[in-house]
Amino acid sequence: MDQYGIIPLSVVPLRAQPAHKAEMISQLLFGDTLTVLDEINKWYKIRRQWDDYEGWLTEDSFIFISSRQFKTLEKEPAIIIDNMVMAHTDDPNDGIRRLPEGSRLPFWNEKDNTCTVGDMVFRLTDIHLEKGTAKARTVITDYAQNFTGVPYLWGGLSSCGFDCSGFVQTIFRICGYRLPRDASQQGRIGKDIPFPDKAKPGDLAFFGNEKDKITHVGIILPDKKIIHASGRVRIDRLDHQGIYNVKKGIYSHKLLLIKDPFHE
Repeated sequence: MDQYGIIPLSVVPLRAQPAHKAEMISQLLFGDTLTVLDEINKWYKIRRQWDDYEGWLTEDSFIFISSRQFKTLEKEPAIIIDNMVMAHTDDPNDGIRRLPEGSRLPFWNEKDNTCTVGDMVFRLTDIHLEKGTAKARTVITDYAQNFTGVPYLWGGLSSCGFDCSGFVQTIFRICGYRLPRDASQQGRIGKDIPFPDKAKPGDLAFFGNEKDKITHVGIILPDKKIIHASGRVRIDRLDHQGIYNVKKGIYSHKLLLIKDPFHE
């Protein structure tokens, strides 16, 4: 019988192997649901429901929920926060959660400003909600620019640190779109844009190495610019060759392809 879980903490690491020293390949955010696939020495291999990404979590990273709860949340529109908020329960031992942008509020009660994670009821303050409604391209590009300066973090999905594809996925998640986790996976969806001058703000640009393997992704902005996570979330120039770092006077990434993620 399948087992299911939900994340009651702000952010938790997803590891490549069942060990704390293993590579962090991604993260799960507050309210994320998951399916348990395996268990080794109190480490659990899981599949994140949002993007089917698999990895290992410790037993303290999540709590088990019923099949009924999981399937209810799977069917309901995801309620996502677009600004960092505080959440607390009535039990002082639970502490205060600082929920990052992109967190999901399961079983949201709009009247009381509460959500329920397992048997824990969290009350939120200064809340602004995005109820999964798809946003326009301009909203996506404007919102993405709020995160310039956020540090790069391999496997990162939150405003405490992003990797390149984690940044793209989280921005689109907040704006009502579901994208795969990795850049190579994101490059397989959407409609090909044959020429850079045909690209629109909100399209995704993909970059790679000398073997033309996708290793990087960013969101195209107006005026031939791109926002991406490289060292930090930054805005650079984009042309047919790739990303040009004006300060260093070099091309930092080689352009491979451009995709319109809104259309197949």
